[in-house]
Amino acid sequence: MRNFLEKPIELLAPVGHYKIFLQLLHSKADAFYLGGKQLNMRMHRSQFNFSIEEMEAAIRAAHEIGKKIYVTVNNLVSSDELESAQAYLRELERIQPDALIIQDLAIVSLIQEMDLNLEMHASVMMNVHNQKTVEYLQTQGFTRVVASREVDLKTVRNWVDQTGIEIEYFTHGDMCSINGATCYYSSLVFGQSSNCGRCMKPCRWKYQSLYQGQLYDTDYPLAVKDMWMYPFIPEMIESGVVSFKIEGRMREADFLLPIINAYGDAMDRYLADPLGYDRNKDSDELFENRKRDPYQSFAFGNPGVSAINRRYEGTGYFYSHGHVFSKPVDEHETKDWELDALKEQTGDHTADSPALLVSLQTQEQLTLALESKVDQIEISVETFECNNGLSTESIQAAILSHPERQFIIRLPRAAQDHELARLEQWLSVHQTWLRNRVTLRVSTIGQATLVKQFGIQVAGDLGLNLYNEKTANRLLEEGFESGIVSIELKAKDLWSLAEKSKLPLELVVFGSPTLMLSDLDFVQHLEGKQPSHPESSQYFSDEVLVLRDDNGFEHPVYRDQFKRNHVRLNKDLNLAALWPTLKSHGFSTFRLEMEHFETVDFQASLAYWCELKTNDGMQVAMKPIHAGFTLGALHFEKGE
Repeated sequence: MRNFLEKPIELLAPVGHYKIFLQLLHSKADAFYLGGKQLNMRMHRSQFNFSIEEMEAAIRAAHEIGKKIYVTVNNLVSSDELESAQAYLRELERIQPDALIIQDLAIVSLIQEMDLNLEMHASVMMNVHNQKTVEYLQTQGFTRVVASREVDLKTVRNWVDQTGIEIEYFTHGDMCSINGATCYYSSLVFGQSSNCGRCMKPCRWKYQSLYQGQLYDTDYPLAVKDMWMYPFIPEMIESGVVSFKIEGRMREADFLLPIINAYGDAMDRYLADPLGYDRNKDSDELFENRKRDPYQSFAFGNPGVSAINRRYEGTGYFYSHGHVFSKPVDEHETKDWELDALKEQTGDHTADSPALLVSLQTQEQLTLALESKVDQIEISVETFECNNGLSTESIQAAILSHPERQFIIRLPRAAQDHELARLEQWLSVHQTWLRNRVTLRVSTIGQATLVKQFGIQVAGDLGLNLYNEKTANRLLEEGFESGIVSIELKAKDLWSLAEKSKLPLELVVFGSPTLMLSDLDFVQHLEGKQPSHPESSQYFSDEVLVLRDDNGFEHPVYRDQFKRNHVRLNKDLNLAALWPTLKSHGFSTFRLEMEHFETVDFQASLAYWCELKTNDGMQVAMKPIHAGFTLGALHFEKGE
């Protein structure tokens, strides 16, 4: 183990299977991370990943020469996987890796309930953006956090100074343009979850951009370069990074070995002579052997347009099989036979119909909602640029003047430390009326921790990835009054969660939530570009950025006031025909995700769903708002 000022630091290398591990064991890495055959974020290649016996052998071999092994248990876990997860965790405790890298809070609950002796590290998929979340994870026993890709080194230094937490930071390799664990497109288009190790990489497709009535040739606007911190090892060390993480568990040993040894040599040279250190030594050779072009991600701030890669995109050169990973497909149109199969899967719940909730952003939408019979009104303070958002004063006036209505305020779907500071100031000014009248919708544990300090109720947003009853019940214990179930769940898993959760569950039944959330500003990519010719989207207004893939399918992108980009569905989710089935499974609330709808479409859709509720699910005709209707993840499994 290396040391800087008597504090240990490590070079952490990926290994995809046991043969690769043996080839890299005596490299300059201090530690290795690897995955088993289940609950692992790299599941595409069956010949990869480790059996328990191989993990045990790897741990023994690494420990014999003073190196460490971390095991990734970083998938989201469905309700039906919890039993097998317990058995897997018992086996991991028996073989004693140096830590587990975890995404789902259900794994934390299982480790605690079973009283297992396993050290826990928070995966990048936990989307840790703020110190409040770090502090919460420490109370649960986590000793290390893999910093979110959007976190800069100044923030890392502050976390280390304020909390003492160990920070693992991406140092080299493949990166993603979407915030960790907030990408659902692969699930809804392919039935393959990016949160469960099967991402089909729609971010690597070629797209043209339609914006403000013009067509732009933007090539690969979601595809980012590879992380490359080789020249900045001193800055990483001085920021307090403990673990220097090389990405690449699907890479072969001959690709990884030169990278590992180059970084290991650079770290050793700096530790031996920090005053005379040559940060560029051997960098030319690494650069010449690159695949994508290099960048520093968010290490020194938002990289903007410079993050976008063009080198070898669309060639398949990045992947071992040499082919393009996936090709664009359309969102699946709802079929009658699918609806018929799902209608048969009724549950035993016989209580009253679920509450009907509508999400909105504008004054026009709010007025329509107040005039309707909708049960709950959710107002977003995160406003898309194509909308005229509501001020806090307007929100307060509407809420206080309608004491008979139930209101929720939706906080921004990401929250770094400076954004939590803004939230804290807002809460301190408005806490009295908020405490008495409102529930706040939060996407991160850090937001929830702060809101609860002011005595205000919280509800969980999609970003908390509610996949199983263990996570749901943990949120209930943490004071959440409800949570939105993951839109990735297929029928069997959805019914199982609904039957077992003690937390009241909200289900998205119409519209489109954010399927990709990115801190990169895709509109900014168009600045300085000359449009090819005038052209408008088929389904969306000119104020909305639309990414059109090679098959002509449109993907709308909504930019909020923080310049974050929200990719949404082309077809709207519509589960109206399943009302009796969904009701029979006991969901507390049906959600209409319509904050991005234009006013006329919002009005028509809201009227339709209010009539549906009045008639307890009796069908009435509805015309599609955008490109049609889809069942989303329910398309891919009928629950047999």
